[in-house]
Amino acid sequence: MLMCADLHISSIIVIVQESTCQLCNIAHMLGTMIDDELLSPGDVERLAGEAGVSLPDLCGRAGISHTTFYRWKAGKTEPTLEVYRRIRDTLKSLRDAA
Repeated sequence: MLMCADLHISSIIVIVQESTCQLCNIAHMLGTMIDDELLSPGDVERLAGEAGVSLPDLCGRAGISHTTFYRWKAGKTEPTLEVYRRIRDTLKSLRDAA
């Protein structure tokens, strides 16, 4: 078992990079990414703005409460996979319609 003192900074960087790749692979397999990017609340806001819709409108189209989104943005909750997929699918359909 490795102790923290045994790890060099380069080893830590490799571990973090591998963990990030694994997280992205898992998210991609679960279908929670758009164009190979895991979406953050900021990304959702930006993409909604680019599509010309407000956050409440986006949430309504996705079938979720806008308070669900704002609680995620504030770091109070994490969206369920189903909520995340609804947001992603709605953003994709808006982008594809443009």
